[in-house]
Amino acid sequence: MAQLLPAIILLPLQVAGSRIAVRHLSSTGWTRSELVEKLTESYVPDMTMEQYTADKDGLLWTGSSWYPGAVFREGFTKRPQPQNDPGEDAHAWGEHIADSIAGNTWAYGFHATTDPRVAAQFGVQHVWRIPRPDEEAQEECGLFAKDVDNGCIQKIMNSFQRKYGCPGNNSALWKKDQGCYNAPCLRVDKMGDEDEGLEDLCPNWGYAYLVKVEGVHVRISDRKALGKNYNAEEEVFVPMEIKPEEILGAIPIYARKSDGSKRSTGLLGFSDTWDGKSGHKAITVPGVHTRSGQTVKNGIGKFIFNPGYSGGVAREEVAQELRRKGIQDDLGLAVPREEV
Repeated sequence: MAQLLPAIILLPLQVAGSRIAVRHLSSTGWTRSELVEKLTESYVPDMTMEQYTADKDGLLWTGSSWYPGAVFREGFTKRPQPQNDPGEDAHAWGEHIADSIAGNTWAYGFHATTDPRVAAQFGVQHVWRIPRPDEEAQEECGLFAKDVDNGCIQKIMNSFQRKYGCPGNNSALWKKDQGCYNAPCLRVDKMGDEDEGLEDLCPNWGYAYLVKVEGVHVRISDRKALGKNYNAEEEVFVPMEIKPEEILGAIPIYARKSDGSKRSTGLLGFSDTWDGKSGHKAITVPGVHTRSGQTVKNGIGKFIFNPGYSGGVAREEVAQELRRKGIQDDLGLAVPREEV
């Protein structure tokens, strides 16, 4: 799904997040809607591409670990790779999309879904796949060494704040700990080590973003997929980019266990992971990770609206979409601590 990139199993549904905020420079002169129309008229062996319509399937969702503060501002965009840009060749675009699903290769666009449960699971899985910042700091900055490079550590922390909204500007983590092992250091280890407590862990939430864009329903044969069936993901491919004003908002999904370790949801059993005995709804969110500071017994949070959405009346469209997908009563009251 989206992020999914900040990156993710890199499974087909990973969409949002792959290099947010980089505008595309492609050799194609087609608009996204023109490309979608051409794709539905194209033939690619072992693959079907059909027109996605909101009237028939509702709106689209994509999962990401990037927080709304970044996504609402920058949208989901990618820079096409010179060696992997289909240009104005609809057949090449089709093969490009098929390879990204079956072979997990890079694609100039985003894998979305009509099912919010799928997007939610991908969002949580994206969080699970993010490397720990303290491990990066140990390798790149000499964390805990006598010659620790705190400027290097700060760059890592700045990157996390830009993508995931944490640590916040007022966090004590921005101040050097004078008693830090071999030399004063920025305690980036508290962002990744649950044994240091829950308060400073980062990131803690995945997101299912709701978007209103054109796309194509994509299905590939079992032969192309080497025996795997991707149909449960309800795949819709969105070429090129998703602009900030096309994003209605997001459902936050808590991505940690009670002990603070990350949850690995896998990429199967989407309905059970949503509201099963050990699913998102069964998760308790600690107060240190909510805006209110209160513990909430539902890991599916409150819908966060994008104030920059310009595609319609967001509150009416969101309410209709939640009812249509049967999740209107599943959302809880938790709002992530991270500022939007």
